[in-house]
Amino acid sequence: MNIWIAALDAHGKGGITTHISALTKQLIEMGHSVEWITPGGEITEHISNIVINTNRQLFNKYPNNLSVDVIETWAVRLEMNLRLKLGESKPDIIHCQDVIAYNRIKVIAEKWGIPILLTIHGHIPEEEVINGHIENNSLEYKYWRKSEWFALKEVGTVVSVGEGLLKYLKMINKDANVVNIPNFLHHSFSDVKISDVRLQLGIDHDQFLIFCPSRYEYIKGIDYLLDAVAALPNEYSLLLIDNGQTGLKESVANRQLNNRVKIIEPVDNQLMSSLYNASDLCAIPSIQIGVKTETSSYTAIEAMLMGVPVIASDVGGLSEVVSSWGKLVPMQDSVALEKGIIEMLGSRDRNLHYKKLAAERAANFEASKIVPEIVELYESTITQYAPPHVTPFILYGFSAKVLQMIFLTILDEVEEIKEITDFAKVRFGVSYRQSLLNSYGIIIDLLAENYSDIYEAGLRVKSILQEYIEKR
Repeated sequence: MNIWIAALDAHGKGGITTHISALTKQLIEMGHSVEWITPGGEITEHISNIVINTNRQLFNKYPNNLSVDVIETWAVRLEMNLRLKLGESKPDIIHCQDVIAYNRIKVIAEKWGIPILLTIHGHIPEEEVINGHIENNSLEYKYWRKSEWFALKEVGTVVSVGEGLLKYLKMINKDANVVNIPNFLHHSFSDVKISDVRLQLGIDHDQFLIFCPSRYEYIKGIDYLLDAVAALPNEYSLLLIDNGQTGLKESVANRQLNNRVKIIEPVDNQLMSSLYNASDLCAIPSIQIGVKTETSSYTAIEAMLMGVPVIASDVGGLSEVVSSWGKLVPMQDSVALEKGIIEMLGSRDRNLHYKKLAAERAANFEASKIVPEIVELYESTITQYAPPHVTPFILYGFSAKVLQMIFLTILDEVEEIKEITDFAKVRFGVSYRQSLLNSYGIIIDLLAENYSDIYEAGLRVKSILQEYIEKR
């Protein structure tokens, strides 16, 4: 099966990229062909090499309503990359990982007769507000809410990664085929010795090491964990990762924990597994605010796959994942965290008991076990798919005269196609180079109605535009 995975947020870090990485690796192992469609291009196995600004980085870099324009520009780039790719081949199905990608791709997929489905990883508008990246009821917030509502009202098949999210999706679109498939990981063990890792960290072998790889954001509740560690005996140490958020080092210093809290720079997946190996416990003190909470924590899954016990807040997806295989405590309760840590690490025998429970639970989140369910969903979506009829003339809103001129210009192989780019620039309001790409997408739709072989048409137009860009 030829599967294309589309995502606007593909930056090498975070839950969505972790999800797509694990999905891609397992699908390839199962013999399927997988490609990524992103604002930056296509990618197959080498996911870690992709460097793209995230929605969060865009919001920070471009304040106020400009951030919407920036994300729309990235969405257009994703759409154009899809169109360019369709000039070369065609997938059996497209799997979108966010609502922006879905909204951009849906009409094109219908046009080409390609089944499409969507995975929802969480409540993006609420998460961005809680973390201070956008303001409540701002233009950015309304943009995300509208995008989410539009996608979920239109979608035929949607995957939820948590039970709480499942109820939310069914409430918005009761007619959609909503399937709950939990997050998973494609696991690879580290061969680095625990003693070597601890030596590099400056942690004695007889110290209890608590690891919390979460970002320093309010919703992650790390301040409550710091309060708990401050109340613990000196033989308990905490390991945190500095992801560039302000305030982390100050919070540690204010509690006089500099000697017991180690803060390191972000690491790759291989080194991350080494840090889990060297740890006695993983702490995830996340907070639930409104509908926003952890939908299905990758941190908890990753820790348990490494045989590391988990203590977490009793909220959302954390409750589902950890359950009785670890320790759940009330959120924002540093005293409960402290007592839970002592219970789980009070003796080596007790810690070993929780490690065995973690390993048992982790078997349920292996990619080799869960991805076959997604493949079955692909197959059923493809089987049940009935391509609708879409007229490109109505879709793009161009007059018949303009469409005729664009079509004749390409058929006559006229080198000067500035007329086309001018119309695209007016229509989309983008740069000259981007207008060429937009023109390409429009022309492809037109040629699809007049060529018996759409791939031949796509390659023909692509070569013309590439030659023109080079000459320009």
